[in-house]
Amino acid sequence: MYCRLKINNFLSSIIPLYYLSKLLGLTPFYLYGNDTNSSKCKILYSLIIISCVVGLCIHQIYYYSKYIYINETDNFMMSDICSKLLLYGMPFVSIAVSILKRKQMYRILKGINFVKEHFDNKININIISFWVLIFQIMLAICFLLGLYEMVYLTWGLNPFFNFYYESFVHVISLIVDFQYINSMIYVKHLFKSLNKQLHLFCYLNVDNNESVFIKKLTYLNARKLLIVYKDLEEITKLINSYFAYQLVLETVSLFIQLVSTLYNTINIISSIKSDTKWQVQFWLILCLILWITFYLTNLLTICVSGHLCKREAHAIFITVHKLLLNRFMKKEILKDLQDFVIFCSYNKLVVSANGIFHVDMTHFRKVIEVVIVYLAILLQ
Repeated sequence: MYCRLKINNFLSSIIPLYYLSKLLGLTPFYLYGNDTNSSKCKILYSLIIISCVVGLCIHQIYYYSKYIYINETDNFMMSDICSKLLLYGMPFVSIAVSILKRKQMYRILKGINFVKEHFDNKININIISFWVLIFQIMLAICFLLGLYEMVYLTWGLNPFFNFYYESFVHVISLIVDFQYINSMIYVKHLFKSLNKQLHLFCYLNVDNNESVFIKKLTYLNARKLLIVYKDLEEITKLINSYFAYQLVLETVSLFIQLVSTLYNTINIISSIKSDTKWQVQFWLILCLILWITFYLTNLLTICVSGHLCKREAHAIFITVHKLLLNRFMKKEILKDLQDFVIFCSYNKLVVSANGIFHVDMTHFRKVIEVVIVYLAILLQ
């Protein structure tokens, strides 16, 4: 009962992420107030965090160039530096976007709150989003701790030192990913709630495969539900526009790291010739496989969130088609529904990073295909 009273809006459903983002200056969820002095302080704090990110990036690259890259190949050094620059670019761009696009985030939050008021099950949406976020954070913590324990077992390096550098980069990257993923999951649930509202007016009779209309659809109800759909479509586009550059940086970084890690794993496995060497290299291979799993999981969750959102929007389109089968519907309602179908036919919801690429399972498949092609070229 306590959760039902407290988790009553979008911000409260992502409250752990809100405070983590606030601590690291990655807070698009709160830089939209009208208080000028407060906004200036928040912007100043964000600029300080940007300076820390740039300084830490330079320090890490300097240290790796001096002590680690001297024992590695030039290809490994270049790919590792590029991936780190891209990963550090994510918090840099995210903080800059949270400052420059404050009004856009305000429109997103305002739109979500407006749409949420139309549904009776809005508290359930908030609770689901809250527990999904808790699961994500716990899974990420376990994954990172396990990975750096593997680093210690494999190379015997100082785990705190590696956590300070590597994990800091990945934590910031994950927070930005969580911001996008949980925003899309929340909108996906709103699309699902809208579809349930439309299903109140018809359901499919399984016996004869016909639509049965159990509730009268009024003109006001039809107009309201169609306006809500268009609002959700606009919110989805605003979210993807807001996180577009972060998604591009994340995708390119994950691509480079996947190719590099897979290439090193294959080379290590192919170089093993005796049982003794296999025992020595076991932890190294296992560590690299876990890093590959981490990168794939990261990319997969981003693509799945966009894919599910698009699928729920498409389900609404199908439900409206069923409503059009009602022969007793008033002409003005029928005309609105037909206009909606025509609108959706010519303006299909596309979840994309500013048109650069689609954020769905198609994108995930394409990245994997390109990774395989690059690996084939490198291994020849």
